[in-house]
Amino acid sequence: GFLSLLDPAPATIAPAENSSGRRAALARWIASPDNPLSTRVIVNRIWQYHFGTGLVANSSDFGTLGDPPSHPELLDWLTRDFLANGWHFKPLHRQILLSETYRQSATTAPSEKARMLDPLNRLLWRFPPRRLEAEQIRDAMLVVSGEMKEKSGGRPASANDPYRSIYTKVLRNAPDPLLESFDAPLSFASEAQRNATTTPTQSLLMINGAWTLQRAGAMAKSLLTEAKGDPTRAVERAYQLAYGRAATSEERSDALAFLDAQSKRTGIAPERTVTQIPDETFLDAPEMRRWETAFNTSDTARVNRLRLPVSTAAFPEGDFTIEAIVYLRSMYPDGRVRTIAARWNGEPNSRGWSFGVTSEKSAHLPRNLILQFAGDARDGSENLRYEVVASGLRIPSDKAYYVAASVDFANGKATFHTRDMSNDDSMMESVEVPMHVAGRHFLPEQPITFGAREGGSSPHNWDGLIDEVRLTRGIIADPAQLLINLPGDAATADTLGYWRFVRADEGGLFRDFSARGSDLKPGYSGQRESVSPALLALTDFCHALLNSNEFLYAD
Repeated sequence: GFLSLLDPAPATIAPAENSSGRRAALARWIASPDNPLSTRVIVNRIWQYHFGTGLVANSSDFGTLGDPPSHPELLDWLTRDFLANGWHFKPLHRQILLSETYRQSATTAPSEKARMLDPLNRLLWRFPPRRLEAEQIRDAMLVVSGEMKEKSGGRPASANDPYRSIYTKVLRNAPDPLLESFDAPLSFASEAQRNATTTPTQSLLMINGAWTLQRAGAMAKSLLTEAKGDPTRAVERAYQLAYGRAATSEERSDALAFLDAQSKRTGIAPERTVTQIPDETFLDAPEMRRWETAFNTSDTARVNRLRLPVSTAAFPEGDFTIEAIVYLRSMYPDGRVRTIAARWNGEPNSRGWSFGVTSEKSAHLPRNLILQFAGDARDGSENLRYEVVASGLRIPSDKAYYVAASVDFANGKATFHTRDMSNDDSMMESVEVPMHVAGRHFLPEQPITFGAREGGSSPHNWDGLIDEVRLTRGIIADPAQLLINLPGDAATADTLGYWRFVRADEGGLFRDFSARGSDLKPGYSGQRESVSPALLALTDFCHALLNSNEFLYAD
């Protein structure tokens, strides 16, 4: 039977073929119109979604140990209406949203009676102001910045991608900092009601965090384009986007005065050329599992590669090993390669090599970890030999992976290694593939790059994260000497360069942690961006709007 407190009579159980009928009896009891609990719990939870607190504050604990309903008759009436409408949610939402109670303002000044009898507003003499939930804050920023991309179903996206938060992948050991800071619940347990805390971490993240600054910059660029450079129109549109209302005359005047003063501040010169590294170039990425900071690049990144100018003496023509930890967000829709590392411009008549992952329409199938070579052939012919050495090891999206390739020219083979870094129990996969290029596989003046090729007629950029890169002279035959099997500092006597992208010391993001001193340089895509003082000032204004209470709270 059921709990005798709720129903002392024995349960009516109708056994069926291959079933005891017990679960069906429980389901019929829960969904019975006569059940006083289940429908009231449903109605109360819907009310909670709209007002922040249910008519019964303990949304999952009805009973004498919980709080009594603030409006018991209303709860009964809404429940009867819910049943009369066939358990449909839409009429219930409509009843609540069209009510005078829901349409009240949160800014109503309390009367003396309200102060005395209901200071906590449990009787709803005004609308209770509510901070947006974590996912709503993130989504709202993407909408007002004009970056939100529509998506319906499909594969989960990275938290750095401009899709609604419902589509972002949840990594239990690497939560999204913005969602975590604003009290998004843990993904492995049910939450009856979310917390809404106010902490210094939230302010620091919103004011200094790269993600919020990027949204403010994108919003400012969109506003300037739409307003055709008119600051008044830009301010008016900013208020419409951020607050859903027109700016008052006082707000418009103050905003224009701020923009004028900010654009004239010391250090903001007219048409200043921005040469500093954008904040989004390096991200805190604990999912990479090693040093927690990674090089972040994409097809639209302003810094889309890291460069290592090396001489022939520093990088001999002989055997070498390249290793990295990578996180791939997307493939090209055509046959181009997502480049992890290269010393090649990609032109078929130019010597070079490239290490990367194939895309959708590759002749070697998608997500294939490959080496590309243009160099001397093993048969001794003078013709330049182009070759793709495909491992057959697949690199999925949205997972941290260790990747490596050891090139043995003398014996004509390449050995590839991969391991899923998101799974502590994963095993190393290794494969040996024959190759036919014998040597002279780069031009002396060609730099080594990470994240994209240097030059060439078409882009072959990485889209995602690259972390902890090591370049070694010779092949690494002992698996124990591979990068991820070495604790701490992995630099050895044969290491030509070892980069960890660590924020800890000055210049650490580009510093070579080997004894070679081969520090990296940023490689810019196209021309360096010239940013006008008007755009810089408008970005600061948009940043202030995104940090304001009116943006973050519903009232």
